[in-house]
Amino acid sequence: MQVVFALLVRGGVLRAIPLVFGVVAGLHCAVARAAGADVPASGTELRLDTVTITASPLSGGDDVSAATPVSVLRGDALRDAQRGNLGATLSGQPGVQSSAYGAGAGRPIIRGMDSSRVRIAEGGLGVGDVSAASPDHRVAADSFNAAQVEVLRGPAALLYGSGAIGGLVNVVPTRIPLERIDAPQLDAAVSAASAERETTTSFGMSAPAGRDFVWRAEGFRDVSGDYSIAKPLRAADGSIVAQDRLPNSAVTTQSGALGGSWFGDGLVRSLGVAVQRYESDYGIPNYADPVTIRLGRTRVESRAELVAPGNGWLGLFSGARVKAGHTEYGHAEISPDGSAGARFISQSNELRVELPQRQIGGLDGAVGASFEGGSVRGAGEGVLPRTNSSSAALFALERLRIGAMRYEAGARAEHTAYRVGEPGTDDIQPPDRSFNLVTGSGAAFWSPLAGQEIGLTATLSQRAPSVQELYFVGAHPATFAYEIGNADLGRERSRNLELSYAGRDGQWRWKTSAYENRFKGYIHGAFDGTNTAVEGDDGETESLANLRYRQDDARFRGAEAEAEWQGEAWRLRWWGDLVRAVLTSGPHAGENLPRIAPARLGTQVGWRKGRLDLTADIVGVLRQNRVSQSDIRDGEPESQTPGHVLVGLRAQWQPRTLDPDMTFWLAVRNLFDADARVATSFLKDRAPLAGRSVVVGARFGF
Repeated sequence: MQVVFALLVRGGVLRAIPLVFGVVAGLHCAVARAAGADVPASGTELRLDTVTITASPLSGGDDVSAATPVSVLRGDALRDAQRGNLGATLSGQPGVQSSAYGAGAGRPIIRGMDSSRVRIAEGGLGVGDVSAASPDHRVAADSFNAAQVEVLRGPAALLYGSGAIGGLVNVVPTRIPLERIDAPQLDAAVSAASAERETTTSFGMSAPAGRDFVWRAEGFRDVSGDYSIAKPLRAADGSIVAQDRLPNSAVTTQSGALGGSWFGDGLVRSLGVAVQRYESDYGIPNYADPVTIRLGRTRVESRAELVAPGNGWLGLFSGARVKAGHTEYGHAEISPDGSAGARFISQSNELRVELPQRQIGGLDGAVGASFEGGSVRGAGEGVLPRTNSSSAALFALERLRIGAMRYEAGARAEHTAYRVGEPGTDDIQPPDRSFNLVTGSGAAFWSPLAGQEIGLTATLSQRAPSVQELYFVGAHPATFAYEIGNADLGRERSRNLELSYAGRDGQWRWKTSAYENRFKGYIHGAFDGTNTAVEGDDGETESLANLRYRQDDARFRGAEAEAEWQGEAWRLRWWGDLVRAVLTSGPHAGENLPRIAPARLGTQVGWRKGRLDLTADIVGVLRQNRVSQSDIRDGEPESQTPGHVLVGLRAQWQPRTLDPDMTFWLAVRNLFDADARVATSFLKDRAPLAGRSVVVGARFGF
């Protein structure tokens, strides 16, 4: 494998194709010879309820055991967690927080890592927006009609590129049908929330057209006003700037999609295509700069699944999965006077091919390739020159079971290039850049007792700097700084080690993990003690601290735990997480990194009787006093964030006299009207979470 990596780095990705296929084929041949006699089944094999992970390239999805670093939100759990943005929807999962930039923008943060270190995908393809560039940019993905939302770490996540160095969030859409149906299917939902003055409607309808074709139409509309807050909001000088509701926190989001699939019985198992339009207008609740962002995204995507005859292609591959997408995105940041400030325009194309291998003995896996290309440009208060990007990669993931042991190994070799098509600030032409990146991950899982599993995962990964980190220069109101990109940034390297223990015993199920992630050349923005004078829309001059992108070493450490008990009527769940992150080199060595989430503890109690289901949950967020003294904004270092406790209640009922798929629910969020501030948010002192909210809803399906 070292020879393969060397060729990839020195000679490019394409030269290594024969070697990658040769290594995989040789490994399978060796296992096939060893599998002449059946592999003995282990009496200690972990047997848990399986979850299909669509983002895994393994054949049929990865039936993940409890010790695998994966979280899935689906069904009633997804509907209960659904909020106005993706980060808030996932923030109740262990190890996942939100950037929480008001109700409209919230990007998932995984184990303290965010933006360009967490890749957001829809159906395994990049979402195609610019949410990684700034915390006030919304993730343009539809989770209201999603089948499930997956959070991956480890070998499977790293196959999606250097942007997944911290993890992958994959929203699994339903707009391309994946199987034949015999009759029309409909799923519709409506809900309303009091604190947000929010109404949400969604629908999805599938219908057959003959035996071999299924079409799909779906959409949603989510409208909310300025949300209520628990206490009056005060400025730094003590004056009240908001009393009952948070100004400029309203959100309107809507999406519509149409798709269809043809199904065959021969080489082509399915062939589908879909088109979607996604739009959102949302306010930035910053009383000092209350802009509104208006975005639109158009996406065309296709998917094909091929099945190899007999023993497969080359006696090795059972078929192929091909995904392709084209996305056009744009947004404008509108000032209170109606003028457009910052504007971003991007387009992206992506092709992903996966070749799952037929299982031989205890070994299965997949190899594949991905190709991405696109362009992005930003203008307004800051300048991001038009930049064309391209990426080509090969990847492989293998899984081997031997007795009580299970092994996983993944590798990806990638070439990424940036071509700058116009001068930047002061008419200076930024340099083009290219990077050769290699990532590898291995994991071993041991089942010492029936129903239990201990896992150890090690990862070596590399990330290319983002376009924003390289080339952006200008005022950035979202981060309260004058940002200066660094076109000389190099690759970011990380080494991760994770130990996990999971299992099930009767009515109990549990999962724990501890991890450490060491970065070499960690890319981050650091203040250099200088300022830049910027003229605002009102003609007044404002002095912003200069934030320059640089590279130092850093260390992330953390732990997560979750336990569940399921009785005949009652159920209990406990969970908790914590993460610590510090710089280990540079002028601020030993300093905490800013906006890191504090420790959290959660408890959930549920009771079900017939068609009635009741749930109560409590989430305690500890005080965050591990703050950065060098992250100075508005003349002040990062402040501590008080802890808070959020209590929620939910009742769900299916009427006996109606169709079993009719469901009503009533919920109360933030029961005790807590004044909750989010430590990971740039707006924690300007945009607390919503106060007490009563939610009612209904869902119908057949």
